[in-house]
Amino acid sequence: MVRPEIVDYLKENINLYPPMELRRRLADEGVSDVDFDDSLKAALAPPPPKAKKRLSRNRKLLFMASGALLCLGAGLLVFQQSSGPSSSSSSPETDAPATAIGSAQSAFLGHYGYVVSLPPGYGYASEFTDPQKTDERVYFAKTGTQRADFIDTGLYGQLGIVRLDAQPNPWAGELDGADQLTAVVMARLKGQDNQFTVKTLQVGTLRGIQVDFQAPFSHVEAYLLGDKTMFSFYAGKDDDVYEFILTSLRDEAAEG
Repeated sequence: MVRPEIVDYLKENINLYPPMELRRRLADEGVSDVDFDDSLKAALAPPPPKAKKRLSRNRKLLFMASGALLCLGAGLLVFQQSSGPSSSSSSPETDAPATAIGSAQSAFLGHYGYVVSLPPGYGYASEFTDPQKTDERVYFAKTGTQRADFIDTGLYGQLGIVRLDAQPNPWAGELDGADQLTAVVMARLKGQDNQFTVKTLQVGTLRGIQVDFQAPFSHVEAYLLGDKTMFSFYAGKDDDVYEFILTSLRDEAAEG
């Protein structure tokens, strides 16, 4: 249920604290997960469009005249472009992102040449998280899933969202890269108030580690190393969708 006071609180603090921290704080105040999720969606929803004001006759005429001039200018611009060298289309990185996952896709081809197959009814949204465009982030989700839902990792299990981060392998060329990766992950977890189990992974030629968390909230993380790329998966639970996406990963550089 949407609670207005929770919506106001989230609007004020969503840019200051991560969603999981806000969830924990509100849970201490007795706010349920359902109320938190509904209120978070309301807080992230775009404001309703403003009602259009009626224009006076003179303003209407001025508006129509301005529109005609804009149309004429656009027509001249199109003519000039068609007469001169053809312009290149905009790249996906520069286009404005859609508000939801669009049509279903069968596979995703990543920036580093890897391929991930998608379950039926799933699509993807990708972006770079750094200015140099070396850290690629991909969200796999059911068609129609809102991009606002990607912010709160607590919704991943409920909505069937799987996130993949791909970046250069920091241990490229080293024979014990998988062991160093495991050591880094375990060092990060040491001393934290988490309950988890760990297992080794082998996906094709990729080796790595998977961590299943039971507390303070349930989720799963997996890390795989290719020759040149490190892959990090994040999902709400170890289910069929997660297994499908994880095990479908193929890295061309690692497989030769």
